[in-house]
Amino acid sequence: MICSTLIGLFLISLTTSLPVEKKDICTKVLKSAHASENFGENVAHALHSITVRELRKFESNVTEENNIPTINVDLTSDQAILPYAPDRRGPNEDLFSDDAMKTVDEVLSHMDDPNYMIKGYNTIERLVHAFHMKTMWVSVREEYEKIKMDPPKEVICHCVLDIENNEVLNMLRYIALVFREPQLIYGNKMKHYEKSNNTKHTAHLKVYANTHLNDYSRTHPDDIPKTILHSSTHLNEYSKNPDLK
Repeated sequence: MICSTLIGLFLISLTTSLPVEKKDICTKVLKSAHASENFGENVAHALHSITVRELRKFESNVTEENNIPTINVDLTSDQAILPYAPDRRGPNEDLFSDDAMKTVDEVLSHMDDPNYMIKGYNTIERLVHAFHMKTMWVSVREEYEKIKMDPPKEVICHCVLDIENNEVLNMLRYIALVFREPQLIYGNKMKHYEKSNNTKHTAHLKVYANTHLNDYSRTHPDDIPKTILHSSTHLNEYSKNPDLK
């Protein structure tokens, strides 16, 4: 079960490291299993912010004892990577019945916290990131159901679980560094993030936000809050800017 969950998550999830005799053996095993050449990067991206609430869409009995490593959204914590996916909730979660509003509640409850999730991101960028990941997890669940019907061989499970050697843990560390210290990663390019909303970078980002919110609203029409959709429609104006072409 745990291996299916892992590969399915992406497949999305990877758990604790298992011993494998040689790294190159697992490289060949994963390749023979048709894993992407960017396996570590793809898996780390897919799992880095997943929570118990999302995992319960895969298996309803998931708890915080899940062994799925994630990135700590508290950027001030000494523990950048958590050894599990947390049961993260907003302060008003019980007031909402739909998943999208619970996500909005969680993100907006940190709107004045510069050390939440990704350093330098504003509120709309954090919301876009949250819904972008939810869209990805919908696709992953489809693959997960297929894998449950035809589980992989044990040797593949061992290599998938060996996050110390299959680059998953390394990529999680890199993503955590990007989230915590973007200046160290991007250097002078950070100036693009610090300009006004009329810059090409920010305009592109807002068009990207509009696209992902609208994509999610088409597949989950009852989930996206009307206020969010109303705001996102105005982002189309940025796409008309000739500087974006």
